[in-house]
Amino acid sequence: MRLNTGIGSFRITTFFLLFSLFFQTPGLAQKAHRSVRDIEEEWKKHTTYQKKELLGFCDFLFDEEYYERAILAYFRYIFLYPMDDLLPDVYYKIALSYEYQGNVVLALDYYHKVQLSIEPESSEYMSSGYKITYLHLLQSEYQIVYSRTENTRDPYLLVFKGYALLGEHRWEEAKEEFRRVRTLFKVKDYDRNLARLMRACDAADELPKRNKTLTAVFSIIPGGGRAYHQDWYSVAGQWISTLGLGLQLSGGSSQIIPKFVPLISLICISGFSVMGSLNDVELANQRMEEQHARRIFKRIRIDNFLDFPEPGMLSLE
Repeated sequence: MRLNTGIGSFRITTFFLLFSLFFQTPGLAQKAHRSVRDIEEEWKKHTTYQKKELLGFCDFLFDEEYYERAILAYFRYIFLYPMDDLLPDVYYKIALSYEYQGNVVLALDYYHKVQLSIEPESSEYMSSGYKITYLHLLQSEYQIVYSRTENTRDPYLLVFKGYALLGEHRWEEAKEEFRRVRTLFKVKDYDRNLARLMRACDAADELPKRNKTLTAVFSIIPGGGRAYHQDWYSVAGQWISTLGLGLQLSGGSSQIIPKFVPLISLICISGFSVMGSLNDVELANQRMEEQHARRIFKRIRIDNFLDFPEPGMLSLE
C-alpha cells in the first residue's frame, strides 16, 4: 500500500515539473505567445530563402549552359513572383538563353520585354537595345540596323552600323564609321581592332577585279573565262561536257550526222560559255567582294565589341 502511494506522488511531482519547464523555456514560451507580426516576419524570411534558392538554381543552369532547363526555371520564377523587381533581369536571361540556342525570334521578343518593363535610362535597357541591334545585324537585316543607329553617337551602335555597311560592301562609308568610333572608344583593344577594320576596307579597293577583256582572252580555252572568274563548278561542268563531246568526235564512225551533232553541241556550249562569262563579270566582282566581307566578319568578329554591362548572377542581386 505504501508502494502505490509513493508511485502516485512521484507521477504528480514529475507532471508539475514538466509543466513548469514548458512555460519557463524561452523558445517554447515565444512560440506559444507569437504575435501576428512575428509570424509574418518568419514567413517573409522563409519565402525570401526559397526565392534565393530558385535564383541560385537558375544561375547554375545558365552558367552550365543547360539553356532549355534554365528557361523553364526562369518561367517558374516569373509564375511564383510576377511582381518582383528582378523580372527585367529574368527576361534578359531568358533572351540570352534563346540567343545562345540560336532562336533569334524568341530572343528578340524577350529583349523587347526587358525594354518594356524598365526605365530607358537603365543599363539593362541599353544592353537590350545593343542586343536587339546585334541580332538584326547577324540576320543581315541591315535596314533595321540603320534605322536603330540613325543620328547616334553611341560607339557600340556605330560599330554595328559599320559592320552593316561592310555587309553591303560600302567600304568607304564603313571606314568612316569605324574612324568615328575610334574617337569615341578609349580602349586599346578596340583601337587595334578598329584599325584592322579600316585597313580591311582599304584592301577592298585592291581586290583583283575582273574585266571583260581578260575574260574574252581566257575564254579561248574551254572553261577559261569561268576559271578566270573562279566559278569552279561551271568550269568542271564545261570540261566534262567538252571531254564527252570530244570523245564522240574522235570516234571511229565515218558517218557525217553522228559527227555533226556533237560538233554543233560543242560549238554551242563554247559560245554560250563565252557569252555567259562576259555577262557575269560584274557578278564575279560582287562574289569577290562578298568573300572579302565574309573574311572580315570571320577574322574580326563582332563579338569583340560586346563587352557592355549586362545583368550578372541573379542570386547575388
